[in-house]
Amino acid sequence: MLLRFFDDPLLSLTKGLLRLMYRLTLGLAVFLAIVGIGVATFVLLGHPSPLAASHPELDPNYSLMLAFAPFVLATLGWFLLLLERIVGTVATGDAFVTANADRLIRMAWLMLALKLLAILQNPLLNAVFRHDVHSPFAYPNPSLLFPLTLFILARVFRQGAAMRDDLEGTV
Repeated sequence: MLLRFFDDPLLSLTKGLLRLMYRLTLGLAVFLAIVGIGVATFVLLGHPSPLAASHPELDPNYSLMLAFAPFVLATLGWFLLLLERIVGTVATGDAFVTANADRLIRMAWLMLALKLLAILQNPLLNAVFRHDVHSPFAYPNPSLLFPLTLFILARVFRQGAAMRDDLEGTV
């Protein structure tokens, strides 16, 4: 293991960080889902929200963020997992495969979903709570250019895989 790290420390470090971030992100998503279910159960039983007691002015924000946070974190976790798998193929010297093109397309769709959620965040809060709410939180709001870049990279990877397959077929 240590020998492979010294072969390419940048890829090894990146893969390790992505694996750590992926696990932390999904762990946090599970934790927030459990807390969200607990708070929802508490409120459904007729008790005031524990969040409203400490910050009544932010309760709508906290409640809605608590509802969506596990989905946002799971989306980011999935993105990190796909990226870690791409880095793994780069480490093996076989990056131009159709699986990586498919991963890049999934990553682009995930980022577009987060972009849509970021665009809808404040209007959704305002519609649900019927007053002007500005969230003190911000969902990850990727630039529209980022998912488009991922779609283009997917095409590059798909074309690279096809060229490699053609080359292997002629040799």
